[in-house]
Amino acid sequence: MKNFFKKNTKIIVTVFCIVLLVVLVGTANNYETYYDMFVREHFLSESTMEFMRELYGDVSAKNWNKHSTLYHGSMRLTTQSIGNTYGTKLVEMLIDSQNYSPDDTVNVTIENKIFSDIEFYSGKYKLKVYLDKQWLMVHSGAINGDYSEIVRLVEGEKYEFSIPLNSVREVSDEPITLISGQYSLSVPIFVHTDPDKDESEDAWLTCEFEIK
Repeated sequence: MKNFFKKNTKIIVTVFCIVLLVVLVGTANNYETYYDMFVREHFLSESTMEFMRELYGDVSAKNWNKHSTLYHGSMRLTTQSIGNTYGTKLVEMLIDSQNYSPDDTVNVTIENKIFSDIEFYSGKYKLKVYLDKQWLMVHSGAINGDYSEIVRLVEGEKYEFSIPLNSVREVSDEPITLISGQYSLSVPIFVHTDPDKDESEDAWLTCEFEIK
């Protein structure tokens, strides 16, 4: 046995060093995971949190698997992107540009190309921004929203409305400047359901644009 150790001293020392390195790296990774999961307030950048606090004031984060879900009270601010279910051949929503500045106005046109009538609430929309690889709610319409007016379009009719970006508010009446980034604008529509009966919308029309 002594001869074995003498003949293989370099190999044994090398293997021992490799094992020690693996143990140290594993311990460091475990500590980093522990630190991320239990010590950090959130996994979002400080600039993102600052922007969301400007919009909503009080926001909280729930962390899981190195991702953060933001809330304002019980309202979830971290969402999925909403696609255009009906497609441009049936119901089309267009905006007048793909690029805006924070004080521009987004001009929106909705056209009904199907035989059935479509309905939607005037002024109801969702505006989201893509930050830290997540879609975050900028304007939900859930706070102080009054959508008593329903717009109805028959086949071939269009409806136009405008959204001044410098007037987008969710909680506060204080001026808010939207930051640069990728945004999505979504409008819910009703085709076979009835909004007067509080039924769920059939689809969401969505356009994406950038603010520079």
